[in-house]
Amino acid sequence: MPTAADWFTIAMLIAAPIALVWLWRRDVVGPGSLRRLAASGLLRDPSAISGAAWLACAMATFLSMAVGAGAARSLLHAAGLSEAAEKALRDLAGYGLAVTVGVLCAALLARPSPPRERERIGLACRPRDAIAGAGAILLTLPLCIAAATASAFLARAISGAPPERLAHDTLRALTADRWTWTALLGSALVVVGAPLVEELVYRVFLQSALVSFIATLRARAEGREPRATAGDAAAGIALATVVFVAPHAAALGGPVTWHALPSLAVLSLAMGLAYERTRSPMVPIVMHAGFNAFNLAAAMLLT
Repeated sequence: MPTAADWFTIAMLIAAPIALVWLWRRDVVGPGSLRRLAASGLLRDPSAISGAAWLACAMATFLSMAVGAGAARSLLHAAGLSEAAEKALRDLAGYGLAVTVGVLCAALLARPSPPRERERIGLACRPRDAIAGAGAILLTLPLCIAAATASAFLARAISGAPPERLAHDTLRALTADRWTWTALLGSALVVVGAPLVEELVYRVFLQSALVSFIATLRARAEGREPRATAGDAAAGIALATVVFVAPHAAALGGPVTWHALPSLAVLSLAMGLAYERTRSPMVPIVMHAGFNAFNLAAAMLLT
């Protein structure tokens, strides 16, 4: 007899094509949608800042996480804490330093620009953007679940055994030791810390660097000033998705089994597209936080 989880999956599989049709009819996705957005003057254009500057910010934010965690390890080594407690505090220090560095980098990039220019390059945040991000993840979740269901079916067909329900090492660790302070802190970092750091690195800085590099190279070849086009944005979204998904793969030392990667790819493409369309970092951050919160809640309920 179908369980509540089965019925939920069925509902999401029904909702996925409905969401896709709605997005298509609103011209959010589909052939030429980004080109028409660019023609209206609403496509994000990060090429006003050099790709090297965007990339330097991505690297500084990414590396600062390791620096923060390493510094915490040195300070906590002699404290006699449990392994779980030490890891939780290391993660807190790493995420804390990375968020601080990322926000400072974004502020430095945005500071010389007037408000309209900050919005054009994608460094303006407005309160309403959080609502847009929440709406975007509600439309994206059914698509992610449909991708996860299809890949889980394929994994079962290949191996002959059902894949693990929890496809992420962090989810397995948090559900195995729930309701302790370390698990609660870990859960908060999953829902708040990881989305902030990863979206600053992969969407705000890396995707912007890729779009800026591509736009600049194309402009030099054509002998004109750089200006990002729909094709540049699409290439940036796709390349940033590859760089975002690859480190998560267990085959490359990441925490995620292969059958969960298509769902992450769908999420990344959606967040990249949402960032280009809304020109606000808040939107992909809220989307990522919502995705992680959903997965964490589902893991707690299923185990």
